[in-house]
Amino acid sequence: MIRRGRLGEIYHIHHAALSRSTFIEYNQNGAWGMNKQLAGGGPFLDWGVYDLSFHLGLMDDVPNLKSVWNFTKAGLRDLGRVAPVCDVEQHGAAWMEFDSGLTYYYERGAGLHGETACETRIHGTKGGLRLFFPNWESGEIELFYDDGALRKEIIKVESPPGTGDNAVAASHFLDCLEGKAKPMMSVDLAVKHLGILFQILGV
Repeated sequence: MIRRGRLGEIYHIHHAALSRSTFIEYNQNGAWGMNKQLAGGGPFLDWGVYDLSFHLGLMDDVPNLKSVWNFTKAGLRDLGRVAPVCDVEQHGAAWMEFDSGLTYYYERGAGLHGETACETRIHGTKGGLRLFFPNWESGEIELFYDDGALRKEIIKVESPPGTGDNAVAASHFLDCLEGKAKPMMSVDLAVKHLGILFQILGV
């Protein structure tokens, strides 16, 4: 829809995903991921590469970051019973501006006092979308537009049976190791996305 111009010029992306829990409640062997010295960061580094590759990928990764305003907050929940060191961010948000004119509000949290589904809103000059991109969330995309009357369409996206986001990524990784495929994510693009995340985290 974006490439066909159905939404017009994409001028703003809004993404938020907040959870009261973290992964260590069910995987205490991953407690090192709460240690900033070892992991580098919390939910932004845990999820950020997926979020940025999805959202900026919709723009063919053409926009380049121009400026970012951000906050991060740690120490919101005492996780000492499962993680000896817990100093990564548990909540944060960033307002990003890109050289294309695109703005992008990005909020992530795990271990904070509140919950928000993994929701993406994409705003264009001719239409907008609301969706939940992980395949374990709703497969419905809401399309909003005006053709003389206010319209809202529901588009159902079905995942292939027996697959999941994690399985697809793992399968592609194995194909790359065996020489059957080339990585879909180039090193240069991964560096670009990590650079944005490091700016959000202030490192």
